[in-house]
Amino acid sequence: FSLGVVFFVDAKVVLVTLLGNLRGGERAWHSLEINLLDPSDADLALMIGGTADLNSASLEIQNSAPDLFRRAEGRFWYHQESSTTNTFDDLLEIIRTNSSLPLFPKSPVVSNVTWRDIAINNSRDGTLHVLGGTSADPTGNGVAIPFYKWMLSRTLEATGLIHSYDYFVATRSDYYYNCQVNLQTMFQKGKKYTQNRKEAGSLWIPQGADNHGLCDRFVFLPRKHAVRALQFIEKVVVYPEQYLQFLGNPEALWGLRIRQLRLSVKRFPLRMFSVRAEGDSTRWSQGDRVRHNDSDLIVKYGSEFEAAKQSCYIPRKKRADYVPTKGDHVNNNKSGTHGTGSPSLLTGTVLVALVVCGASLVRFLFRTADQLLPYEAH
Repeated sequence: FSLGVVFFVDAKVVLVTLLGNLRGGERAWHSLEINLLDPSDADLALMIGGTADLNSASLEIQNSAPDLFRRAEGRFWYHQESSTTNTFDDLLEIIRTNSSLPLFPKSPVVSNVTWRDIAINNSRDGTLHVLGGTSADPTGNGVAIPFYKWMLSRTLEATGLIHSYDYFVATRSDYYYNCQVNLQTMFQKGKKYTQNRKEAGSLWIPQGADNHGLCDRFVFLPRKHAVRALQFIEKVVVYPEQYLQFLGNPEALWGLRIRQLRLSVKRFPLRMFSVRAEGDSTRWSQGDRVRHNDSDLIVKYGSEFEAAKQSCYIPRKKRADYVPTKGDHVNNNKSGTHGTGSPSLLTGTVLVALVVCGASLVRFLFRTADQLLPYEAH
């Protein structure tokens, strides 16, 4: 394979890279721009690939996704020669033959185990498919995103861009960002941790979509851990005998490797969900049509959609466009009471407490007085 790189940018702090085929459509990409890139002041790159050459691929993206093409300061392609074999098999072979890991790190004994054995073991259950999409396990596409993460890491090293940014995001292109995801908050916390805490250099991953492992659809990485984390699949392909007993899906393998690498993980609320544009191919959920934010979307996973809505929910009175209506009590001063309407919750609580205490005191006084007065003679 060969690698083509177009990059013309005065690098910012964060580089966000979309992995794999461009899916999701213009609405998803617009939400990416206004709710992730702009609030985070981040650069955008595309990590894609196929059998087309660099110029042909560039022209195809420019025609199919002009706004995304315009925003992407970085565009990375891996160019793969046409092959009669299974494409996903080729991807794993690219990793194996281009690995920087030593061939036999602990033992000179040559193992006959290959990644195909892992794929076969995980195909029998019917739900795992950790290396899905290969000839050994045709179901799913579990190889795609690990390969693109690996290719991104090699690209960052080969171009020197690993030293141009402090933080990196690797994510999919079909996310609809329901509200702002401000990466500035994450790396500001990272700086604080660097100075004061053991959590320095944590990976940030959204809550939910773990699927018995760890969500692999979005990861925010500090530079110091970016290459190791993105190359997590390499050890599985180069030393498959160490993972022959592994049973799980891609999320489970991602979680296992992150633990083995001893990387700290912090979570943030899920504020995005996967969508499908008309004509997008998919190996799993076809999705359901949903009316959302005055747009018709094809939502791939209902639970992800509901979680994103919940985490983005803002009570009506706290919204920037909130206008009081009849019956609303607006706080017009700093004393804790409302200018128009009933007392505040705190004031009401104090009044109730005073009434209760007063009643108890009156009963006590009457009881005491009754004991002190002499009984009336009959």
